Amino acid sequence: MTDLLYRKRTGIPLISLSIAYSCVLVSLIVYFKPEYYDILGGSDPVFYPWQYLTNYLQHGTTLVLKGLMHPFLQLALNLLVILIFGSLAERVLGTKRFLAFIGSSLALALVVRLIFGIREDGIAPIAWSFAPAVCLILLYSVRKLKRRILSDPVLYICLALLAAVWLVVTVANLAKGLHTNNLLNLTGTVAGASLAYLWKGYITRRVTELLDGCLEGSKRDILDRSLSLAGLVIPCLIIAILASAISGSLKDHVTTSYIVEICPRSGSIEDINNADKRIILKFSEPMREEIAQSRISIESQADSSPLSGNIIWADDKTLVIRFNRAIQNGEQVDVMLKGLRDTENRGYYDIISLVYN
Repeated sequence: MTDLLYRKRTGIPLISLSIAYSCVLVSLIVYFKPEYYDILGGSDPVFYPWQYLTNYLQHGTTLVLKGLMHPFLQLALNLLVILIFGSLAERVLGTKRFLAFIGSSLALALVVRLIFGIREDGIAPIAWSFAPAVCLILLYSVRKLKRRILSDPVLYICLALLAAVWLVVTVANLAKGLHTNNLLNLTGTVAGASLAYLWKGYITRRVTELLDGCLEGSKRDILDRSLSLAGLVIPCLIIAILASAISGSLKDHVTTSYIVEICPRSGSIEDINNADKRIILKFSEPMREEIAQSRISIESQADSSPLSGNIIWADDKTLVIRFNRAIQNGEQVDVMLKGLRDTENRGYYDIISLVYN
């Protein structure tokens, strides 16, 4: 297994490495800068055509945390699958067949998304498609090497990943009822299993040739090597998109709505009391009522009943923060609102921060 994954000169698995690098690049940017979620991620509606591809590369954002796993844990697991399963499958199958695995899993996942209206992100539907081929590679390697393979650590790494992919993640998530993302993962597995069965004779022959040292990297045809180099297009595309975003030329995802009025905005708790214990924010255009993140922090040294604030929408342009009692001297109120969107689902990316004392 170590020979298949590292030492045989069957070429560098550029497609797998490019996908892994692109996942890291997109996921880190989207996680720490949520405004890029609407450029690279899974927003609905889709603002830019490349999101149909880059949606698979990103793994969550600080504004959208859902499912059993933290986005970084999900990313780490998918990277392991791509770098081990993907690299192994790419070396054994060759670039043309490897791209067929990716294409079939993407096509089937797209059909499932359209049928069930799923907008999940992550590379798992593609990464899961490599697992059936790796199962066949493991089976034929064990038959070929017999007892020798039992001392190979890569074998146990692959078995552990298979258990994590199919038992821990998929089965555990399904048991919790989180079925939408698992449905996509299973479609990738079905696509990969179909092609692995179709090419099982080819996989057997390739594994035998590679383990016997009968096939060297120089035997790869020109098309195979050209397609492998084409994998570098993915990170280049992402870098070009980011350059456009940084230059400010991408504006379709940004709301044109702005704050017309904040009342009171003097920073005095007395002004809040005079405004019937309320803070009112008025927007220029209709907004969605959802707020991704909000915080009302209250510092109090007063010996009185607890002070609390509730956020409500009076109408689609007016947000109201109402307090349960008058604010007293010695108390301070900090308000933070983040992740607002207008009714067309375009983002309001400025952080609203208000302090009253």
